[in-house]
Amino acid sequence: MRHAASWWATVVGEVDAGASVDAVARRHRVKASTLRWWRSQLRKQREPEPGLRLLPVVVDEPVHTARPDTSASTVAELVLEARAARIVLRGPLSAEQLGAIFEAVTRPC
Repeated sequence: MRHAASWWATVVGEVDAGASVDAVARRHRVKASTLRWWRSQLRKQREPEPGLRLLPVVVDEPVHTARPDTSASTVAELVLEARAARIVLRGPLSAEQLGAIFEAVTRPC
């Protein structure tokens, strides 16, 4: 007998609440392997895939330089989080430098 995803979500909820997969599978007369598969599928739907995420940027106050900036660089603090890494950059950074840094930290090893 085929069950709807909503039914599986209810059954998986029993396992997530602490019941054993085998006990829940027996009680509902389904294979434990099928219950494990549904649990993994429903978990994937709930949890976003790990990866890059954008963080809010707050500018406290403008930074004034003593001389005109002709290189189009900006004095700032930038926090990059990619996978398990967190990089904090401070100081003048041009758009080209930021692009190169971002590309380097997001490139697969």
